[in-house]
Amino acid sequence: MKIKRAKSTANFDSVCLTTPDLICIAGFDGKLKTVNPAWTSILGWTKNELLTMPYMELVHPDDVVRVLTEIKKLKSGKSAIFYSRCRTSKGNFLVFHWSAVTGEKEKTMYVTGRQQQSPEACAGCINHVLTKIFSPSERNERLKKRLDQAKAKAKTDTTAQDPILTQQIAALNVSNIVTITDPSGVIKFVNDYFCQLSGYTKQELIGQTPAIMNSKYHPKSFFADLWRTIKQGNVWQGQIRNRRKDKSFFWVDTVIVPFKDKKGQIAEFVSIHKDITELTILREQAEATTRLKSELLANVSHELRTPMNGILGMANLLSETMISNQQHEYISAIKQSGEALLAIVNNILDMSKIEAGKMALESATFNIGHLCQEVLALLQPSVQQKALSLSYEEEAELPKMWIGDFGRIRQILINILGNSIKFTETGFVKLSTSLWKRKRVLMGVRFIIEDSGIGIDEDFKKRMFQTFEQADISITKKYGGTGLGLSICKKLIEMMEGKIKVESRPGGGSQFVVDIPLLRDRKTAISPEYTSTKKIYQQFKGRVLVAEDNAINQRVAKDMLSKYGLSIDLVGNGLEAVKACSTFVYDMIFMDCIMPEMDGLQATQIIRADAKNRNRQTPIVAMTANAMVGDRANCITAGMNDYLSKPIDTILLEKCLHLWLKKSESHAVIRPRRQSELDQSALDKLKEMEAAGDTNLIKDLVEMFLKTAQLNISKLEKAVQAKDFKEITYTAHSMKSSCATLGLLKLSALLNQIEETARKEEATPLNSLVSQIINAYPSGKAALQELLP
Repeated sequence: MKIKRAKSTANFDSVCLTTPDLICIAGFDGKLKTVNPAWTSILGWTKNELLTMPYMELVHPDDVVRVLTEIKKLKSGKSAIFYSRCRTSKGNFLVFHWSAVTGEKEKTMYVTGRQQQSPEACAGCINHVLTKIFSPSERNERLKKRLDQAKAKAKTDTTAQDPILTQQIAALNVSNIVTITDPSGVIKFVNDYFCQLSGYTKQELIGQTPAIMNSKYHPKSFFADLWRTIKQGNVWQGQIRNRRKDKSFFWVDTVIVPFKDKKGQIAEFVSIHKDITELTILREQAEATTRLKSELLANVSHELRTPMNGILGMANLLSETMISNQQHEYISAIKQSGEALLAIVNNILDMSKIEAGKMALESATFNIGHLCQEVLALLQPSVQQKALSLSYEEEAELPKMWIGDFGRIRQILINILGNSIKFTETGFVKLSTSLWKRKRVLMGVRFIIEDSGIGIDEDFKKRMFQTFEQADISITKKYGGTGLGLSICKKLIEMMEGKIKVESRPGGGSQFVVDIPLLRDRKTAISPEYTSTKKIYQQFKGRVLVAEDNAINQRVAKDMLSKYGLSIDLVGNGLEAVKACSTFVYDMIFMDCIMPEMDGLQATQIIRADAKNRNRQTPIVAMTANAMVGDRANCITAGMNDYLSKPIDTILLEKCLHLWLKKSESHAVIRPRRQSELDQSALDKLKEMEAAGDTNLIKDLVEMFLKTAQLNISKLEKAVQAKDFKEITYTAHSMKSSCATLGLLKLSALLNQIEETARKEEATPLNSLVSQIINAYPSGKAALQELLP
């Protein structure tokens, strides 16, 4: 018996050294006899402390009665599965599920504990340990004694040799699914649980191999690895999908333990399974739901971003042309609405990225004052609609230049300030910045946003940073919003290792304090990001290909890129892009990802793979509405060099051009022409606008005017003859402003007289005035034509 016990202890030690579960041999005298390393690593006690103290001292006072009841069951020879709380060396308690068995003649218990899992999982662990401790002959004897009639039917059972295994097999049959095979894989024993799960009877299984349940789900390499592991005498653990007798499938979490005979040869394999079919189905459903959610977000994002690129792109281009104040207001409203919609899309995508752990922070130098002023400028239109003051105050000792993710800081400030403006009808909204210090150590910058708005009650303050949380329904209906903004802000601040807190009361306004760790930039004197409020378009050299299937977005891309002095070719899909690249040499290629006939990713791969293609090394930049987690990586993997998401940000576009194209040595210059008919001050104003980046402005305006001028003069003649004063007024007014813009002051003055006369419905002077227009137009036309290249 001593030899067997020594053998059991040796087996115990070999099995328990690496398992993360608590495993021990405990005596009925109240002391632990031996423990595995997990006891010390999880609970914090030393091994000596554990072996000398009564183990009941580790049990939570409220669990003592339950544990003593289970020990009493063990003394009577029964197995036990229960839970209790166990005290750590620090004094706190952890919850464990325990499984224990004991021998009939021994005064010890074999116990396994698993932290915060199901009792069934714990039972599986003790069975795994015990099957390693006892020999095959011992197990078979206990099998024959404890399973009575079931064992009698299993004629493959061997002769009993030792009575130690009875409780082990009993424990196996309490909550586990058990199979035993010989070294060649032929089934020798299955318990009732396995039969219930598989749908086969014992007679149908014994003598067969597990291949009878092969679901064809796993590749041959899976089972080859399994057999290689157990044939080498090692334990194998994994998840297997099997096929029932009725052809349905079930999943099991399986541990296979090889047992050796006295000669050291493998005698059989004991497999302990746990039915995880329901868990697997739930997991697959959850994964399917996640995939569906990602696909929906990707589709919605793409479908929204594509038209938004046209709306915002055209609005930005239009705002840089000669327009009236009223037209400027209309365009501003379009841009604000478009940017509000884009902010919602971006918030949803940001939340998706944060949840997936894909949100990355950047680091760059920026001017803190310029950043804050820019944020206030962006929000100023919202303030002008209310009786509000929006102000910024900067601490005198606050350094100007810092290093951090200014883009995300701007996003945080816009979100919080935007909320303050939304919920404040009268009074003030104020942003202030100061040094953030902790115990006199400089940590970064503190941003304080204060307002005199409706305030926040205590209940909502507790949940305001949770996803999709909003105030009560009446406030939501009045002010709108998605409930994502503050949640994203908090997560971004935490990613920067900063913190946010809020002080507020209903009707008393709110104060948000945001502390963000930043590094001081002691080298840069001024910020490169915000040194000028006027847009200067750097000129570049090169021919650019744009592959884009949407006609409006083609126009936006062409007009945007033209401002940088580039020559642009347009194609409508990836196939056309490949053909163009085989014909012409480009300095840069902008590629949409989703296009008919051939998408941008496939087109890029073809261009990169073709050794004869002259654009094989040309920089290719994704210009796409795909902005989900992983889209950038997909583009780079396909062979693209860079990535821009729609709507296209002109700042990011210009950075991209700086990175991949050569700058032009000089800006476009207007060649001197004879302009005696034209007002020089008007032309100087147009030249200033061209120098600011609108390089083709004069050419475009002249061509547009000349295309319609003769037609409008003919309209005037007909309208005067018909005495259609309304048509006369409209046409004269339209031509008048165009002539003034181009410096045709004589024509503009004549048209102004025609307009005023028509308003008075005085027909007599109109014939003479129109004749003067007809006579003056040819010289004006000639002067304008000289402006064309």
